Amino acid sequence: MQREFLINLLFLIFINLLIKPFYLFGIERSVQNTLAGGDYGLYFALFNLSFLFQIASDLGIQYYNNQHVAKHRHLLSKYFADILLLKLGLGLLFFLVVMIAGISAGYKGFGFGLLALIAFNQLLNSFLQFLRSNISGLGLYRIDSFISVVDKLVLIGLLGLILYGPTKGRGFSIEQFVLMQTSSWTAAIVISWLVLRDRIHITRFRFKPALLLLILKQSYPFALAVFLMSAYNRIDGVMIERLLPDGKYQADVYASAYRLLEASNMIGFLFTGLLLPMFAQLHRDRDALQQLVFFSFKLILSVAIGITVPVWLYRVEIMEILYRHGSEYSGAILGILMWSFVATCGGYVFGTLITAGGKMGAINKVYAVSLVINIVLNIILIPSHKALGAAWAMLITQVVVFGGQLIIALRQNSLRRPKAELLRLPVFIVFAVISAILIKSGLDAFWAVKFFVTICLVCIGALLFKLVNLREALRLMAPGAQHRAKE
Repeated sequence: MQREFLINLLFLIFINLLIKPFYLFGIERSVQNTLAGGDYGLYFALFNLSFLFQIASDLGIQYYNNQHVAKHRHLLSKYFADILLLKLGLGLLFFLVVMIAGISAGYKGFGFGLLALIAFNQLLNSFLQFLRSNISGLGLYRIDSFISVVDKLVLIGLLGLILYGPTKGRGFSIEQFVLMQTSSWTAAIVISWLVLRDRIHITRFRFKPALLLLILKQSYPFALAVFLMSAYNRIDGVMIERLLPDGKYQADVYASAYRLLEASNMIGFLFTGLLLPMFAQLHRDRDALQQLVFFSFKLILSVAIGITVPVWLYRVEIMEILYRHGSEYSGAILGILMWSFVATCGGYVFGTLITAGGKMGAINKVYAVSLVINIVLNIILIPSHKALGAAWAMLITQVVVFGGQLIIALRQNSLRRPKAELLRLPVFIVFAVISAILIKSGLDAFWAVKFFVTICLVCIGALLFKLVNLREALRLMAPGAQHRAKE
């Protein structure tokens, strides 16, 4: 299973690194720079508001379905139509809830109309994720990896023509941006359906309340977890825009820094998508599960430190080169957000392990406490420190969440690891930070050169501290490795 995880992870990272960073920094960044000041900040706040309630369109069905299909693939055809009907009903509920929330938050006119478009897009995305949960649950990881970038490929084509074509983005509006997202998600849905069409056999759609209630009963713990996580990850953008007199501008600045965090989190999302069905399959094989857990944890932590340390050191230079309004202020926001990425990455492994086991009660309590902490911190910090205060609230919240996830995952799965091996992690982090600072102060070169030298040094450190075992990775990827392991 480690070999399957590693090969699919490398393929997934390769295809996503080709597409998504180019979209985020070549396309979406240009969208923000092209739009009138504050327009993207308004979009960011509205997107986060709709995202808070996205769980109403899913109620944990995606996570439950991914786990369920991975364990019982032969039952896909039996339940697909029933879950699809349930998704459609929940989609209508979600749209209604978002519209009510928009009215309650004081949005009207242009802002309310834009919120409606964004909410519709969230419905499309939710439906796409449901289809993809079936594809990955069937073990079609490479196909799912390709579908994960289809929407971005379409957006790159459409927006590239406008931003870099003859018009150079003149007259481009935020509404056009949202409508092009509609087209991209529709294209990804069509492709996903074509993949599943020959693998499921639906004779007719039947409304069976008892079955739907059973599915909801089994999936609601996942729903609560997703809602709470979405809330403490997304409520900051809404609170910035609503609490401050210059809220649109502050949300705009925060969104520019958050984009780099989002790009970094892309790697974590890839881990989650692969690990969830694999953890679910290994739930009865304790030894294999423990090996995969710590293998993936050391790997993702190495990646997180390799990204965070150089971005933190050169935060101002990065923001100034990417954005018209890049400054020391936006750089400070970026630096704080990137350290929250390290804690988040730990959660991508241990949080996914808890989800795969289906024992959600304890972790939902951690998420609920973290949401309260996040809201209180935002209320205290945003009025006095503006977007920078929201960044600090995010960092503290993510550290609390990871601590809770780690403790619960170790207890639920009876995982044990030698203390000497775990001590390598903080030593490696100290090594990475000190080395990076020495490079910045001692190397006479352009900052971008020092940035990449730092990344290379951190990668070497991960090998030296054996967080990434290159020999083991090569062995796992070698032809016949899986057969030899079984023998």
